[in-house]
Amino acid sequence: MKTATKLILFLFLFTSIGCSKYEEGSFFTLRTKKARITNTWIPVKYVYPNGSSSTNVDEGEITLSKDMTATWKLMFNNEMYTVPGSWKFIGDKQGINVTVSVFNFTESQDFEIVKLK
Repeated sequence: MKTATKLILFLFLFTSIGCSKYEEGSFFTLRTKKARITNTWIPVKYVYPNGSSSTNVDEGEITLSKDMTATWKLMFNNEMYTVPGSWKFIGDKQGINVTVSVFNFTESQDFEIVKLK
């Protein structure tokens, strides 16, 4: 009986470690991806499509809510602006798309999910 329990525990640990989609973050959680992504996020680094990156990011934050709405707060000309929008998962939940609208202008941007807590 002890051997069967150890085997089941080993298989559970082996399969949960191998199933992570994200470079960083926990390998096992009981919370859904949507529950883990809904939060207020502050950018710390931009990675561009050509592979280069920059830590010189704008002051601001983005809040993703469970109802799929987004609020982006950003600095422009030393003033803080709050821009409403929406978000959705893309690429088999390996990224998100955030769409915001301000002054009759709509901006849509994709982000790769690197870590979910």
